[in-house]
Amino acid sequence: MQPRLTVCADISKAKVRLAAVSIELLYEIDEDTVTEVSEKISAAEMSGQPYLPVYISSPGGCCYSAIAIVNMFKTCKIPIWTIIMSQASSAAAVLFSCGERRFVAPGAQAMIHEVSVGGGFGMTKSTDLESDAKHTRKLQRQLFKIMADNCGHPSKYWIDLIKQKHNTDVWLNADDMAQHKLMTDAGVPILNAHVSLDFKTDVRAAYKVHGGGISKKKLKEF
Repeated sequence: MQPRLTVCADISKAKVRLAAVSIELLYEIDEDTVTEVSEKISAAEMSGQPYLPVYISSPGGCCYSAIAIVNMFKTCKIPIWTIIMSQASSAAAVLFSCGERRFVAPGAQAMIHEVSVGGGFGMTKSTDLESDAKHTRKLQRQLFKIMADNCGHPSKYWIDLIKQKHNTDVWLNADDMAQHKLMTDAGVPILNAHVSLDFKTDVRAAYKVHGGGISKKKLKEF
């Protein structure tokens, strides 16, 4: 954190403002994201700040990386506040749901859909495809259960919602998120740390100067 000095007429009232530790999920969620989140959580826990803001503008990403971050959020020693700045899609929507308070900026949206896995059909055995499909369904249930638990819904709540939308991408604006208890607050919280400085003159080697020489009487401290 880089301190910034607020200059004022009375220097004794100067204050140093520190940028609080925050997490910004602005790209696809992957292994590098997991490392960055881990470092930011450690820094936030040592900073003494009251909560850790997580600003989200992400199209989603790796489900396994998202699960790792979910577990780190759960074990964080200070509350997590999540904020959608523009979008929280797919795995990013799951992370958004993990906030103790969940904010949505004006015009921001969330999107949920069925879990998908990469890979083509070339040189893939049918038994492997069946196994992958079974694993994908299990992973989907796990992720949507996390969201459901965070929002106070039954475990299949979000899966049933996707089925109602014929298994297409489900986009949610602020009103929709409020209806489904995905958001708790509207707006964007800004957290800044303020540290006051007390100034005191060091007089250990300071003496008054007179026309006839230097006085041995020390200056009064102020």
